[in-house]
Amino acid sequence: MNLKILLVFLSYISITFAASLSCKQVKKKVCSSCSNDNYQCKTDTNGNIYSLLINNQNFSNGIPDIIFTITSLKDFKITSIPSKIENLKKLRRLDLRVNKLTELPKEIGKLSNLKYLKLSNNDIVSLPSSIGNLKSLIKLYFTNCKLTSIPSSIKNLVNLEELVLDDNCIEELPSELIGKSYVSFKNNNGNRCNNSCSKLKNKICSTCKTDDFECKANENGDIYHLKIKNNDFSEAIPDDIFDLTSLEYLSLESNQISFISGKITNLENLNELNLINNQLRFLPYNIGSISNLKILSLDNNCIEHLPWSIDQDKVNVSLENNGVWRCSKLPVVYLTTSIKDWDEMTSKEDSKIWDTDSEISIISPEKEEWSFTTKKTSVRLRGNTTRFEQKKPFNIKLDKKQSILGMPESKRWVLIANYFDSSYLRNELANYLSECLDLYHVNGQFVNLVLNGQYNGLYWLAESIKVDKNRINIDDGKKGMTDDEDKDYLIEIDTNYDEPIKFISNIRRLPYMIKNDDYMIDDETKELTTGGKARLERFKNRINNLEKLLYPDFEDVEDIGVIEDITELDNIKRINTNKCSVPDESYNKIIDIDTFAKLWVVNEIMSNLDFRNPRSVFFTYEMKTNKFKAGPVWDYDYASLYLNEDGELLLSKSIYYNALFKSPSFIKRLKEIKEEYFGNIDLEKYIDSMSEKLSTDAEYDLLYWGIHEHPLKGFVGENHNDYVEFLKLVVTVKLSVVIDNIDKL
Repeated sequence: MNLKILLVFLSYISITFAASLSCKQVKKKVCSSCSNDNYQCKTDTNGNIYSLLINNQNFSNGIPDIIFTITSLKDFKITSIPSKIENLKKLRRLDLRVNKLTELPKEIGKLSNLKYLKLSNNDIVSLPSSIGNLKSLIKLYFTNCKLTSIPSSIKNLVNLEELVLDDNCIEELPSELIGKSYVSFKNNNGNRCNNSCSKLKNKICSTCKTDDFECKANENGDIYHLKIKNNDFSEAIPDDIFDLTSLEYLSLESNQISFISGKITNLENLNELNLINNQLRFLPYNIGSISNLKILSLDNNCIEHLPWSIDQDKVNVSLENNGVWRCSKLPVVYLTTSIKDWDEMTSKEDSKIWDTDSEISIISPEKEEWSFTTKKTSVRLRGNTTRFEQKKPFNIKLDKKQSILGMPESKRWVLIANYFDSSYLRNELANYLSECLDLYHVNGQFVNLVLNGQYNGLYWLAESIKVDKNRINIDDGKKGMTDDEDKDYLIEIDTNYDEPIKFISNIRRLPYMIKNDDYMIDDETKELTTGGKARLERFKNRINNLEKLLYPDFEDVEDIGVIEDITELDNIKRINTNKCSVPDESYNKIIDIDTFAKLWVVNEIMSNLDFRNPRSVFFTYEMKTNKFKAGPVWDYDYASLYLNEDGELLLSKSIYYNALFKSPSFIKRLKEIKEEYFGNIDLEKYIDSMSEKLSTDAEYDLLYWGIHEHPLKGFVGENHNDYVEFLKLVVTVKLSVVIDNIDKL
């Protein structure tokens, strides 16, 4: 801006301008090239400057600071106002008529002695609310500006005698000014100005403070400069902004923004984008296609990586103080693998490949003692269904045992993606029910995963189901075992039927898999050893003997033989055991009724369809007690999908329960469990507390991955809270159904 005129009158000075400076010295400092016509300076008899005139100089970088050391200044006429005007505490008159001002600094509100403020014939669009602090003001002129509104703080100007608002763009006066005799309000109409900025403000930022909204438009009304600060755009940036295709500068600093739509690429003329101090974890992948973008400011967000589309040789990116940990109270797991494209790992064989050149570290914002620096680890995919989805689940195998997030130390851990669970709570809730019932369960903690430097969403990091002194503490055998010696077993009933040691039971035709195959398989040949074959045969006999006790009507069923592929069962006639008679009660000598009853309770309340198929049903066998124990519960991707409206049980005929529900001892224990434990269960309270804890991170995950339709359909919501409320409804209704049915037994 070329300064047209600067006239400073210094009178009644109690402090001199600078006793050591002459007019000549001032000229040298602020206007060395001025002609005599453009520089006039007068001093009093003591040599103190009292009048200063500067014309036609280029002060585009600001008025020289030395001028603002005149703290006794009482009259001031100038064409621009820097924030340093606040130093002029004694200023009484400020005349800025006939200039190109578009705004006033908020610091103007600190001129407590100001009585006359003349701002007519400028381009001022809005006023800072701090103008209401000028309580000494008598006259205030805004004729022929571009004001679209007046801040309500104007009512604080109790000494105002004249307020001129003629020839502006104000649609209507604030209620505080209506009917006031000192107000002149002629020729005001929103259409007389190019009011695209005011319309935008009213539409997307009506509550914005004046100081937090800055907008500039060209003669055609196209907005090319927009700055919005300290607003709440946590839901989303208004789409109206993405329609401003003439934007060259966009600043959305400090607006609680958590997500940016790919529509931002509509702003093809954008040169500078400021997103400092928001809640962003990621940017749209196509943001780099804004070809004119030169400056991208992202400081103080939660971003772990930039999209590949951003060419940092062409775009100056500022990414200071970023990380997921800034936006979440949850721990952040950093996993770096040598395999970069896990989407290519699609085959069953791929899911068995361990990436042994991997590293893991954790940052825990709330519990620093849970944080640890890089550890060597191996990583592979997990999951029979979810490994094919975009958001992958992983198995973790540390090189050395390590406690993670306060859980007992071990090498083996899992990262559950909860891809088909937009409440993210089904697995956690099943574990909560197990805890309420004193049924052994794995431990787990919710975390955010950063995979190879890229935010990957909300996960459940949990203990894997393994034989270990800190997990399932059973006798896993020892080296040098003879073929006649046995050990304890961790068993999974699962129709995937994909472990090396497996068999089908004779009567119920259930697919059993031995999970702890130590001392049963030759390390080199990967075949069963002679001892392994012997131990497997003895264990099969125990299972078949158990089934004979549970289903005495079918004790003469022949051995089904060796089944290598589950599809072979299609050629074998199934046995309908649902109409079996009462079991031989001696079965309870080899089944731990308590754990089997509790396992059913958890899965029934959760309406777990995988329990009916069956899949991921775990239990153990211990030699010293000669008993089968149920648990832990696992895998609730196919649970709580539908509301139980008929009051019927879903799983009373699953696995062995069609027989157990006819057993007096089992029914007795179920009733005891209801009386002893159900009072501990508060599903609504627990779900609400967990949902509150996860809500922010869950919404981020849904923004990143989207809501995923479950393979079995079921409820479809619009957001995380919808799925939480549906889960709450399903399990509370089902708990009542379970109670009613137990009472009827």
